[in-house]
Amino acid sequence: METADIATAPLAAGQGQIDGFCGSLHPYGDAMTLASSERATTVEPLFYKIPDAERALNLSRTVIYGLIRTGRLRAVKEGRARLIPASAIHEYAALLEREAGEQK
Repeated sequence: METADIATAPLAAGQGQIDGFCGSLHPYGDAMTLASSERATTVEPLFYKIPDAERALNLSRTVIYGLIRTGRLRAVKEGRARLIPASAIHEYAALLEREAGEQK
């Protein structure tokens, strides 16, 4: 069976489930895989929840909120959820690279 076949193949009863859970592990954060007729394609999410941003940037929750508070990392609110746009994560990484280059 090819990789793409595995991603789209139906599971036997009980396979791939964790305590009865069957579905996406995280709908907002981790990259999702979309099955096409030929191959699987990875799509980057548009927004990250705080725990997902922590993993993406390898920073603690306290540091993430500190960066938001000081304006170094953009965030938006949707209802009660605080979300970090994917573009903000890329901009913050670019900012760190520019600052590292200036220190040389």
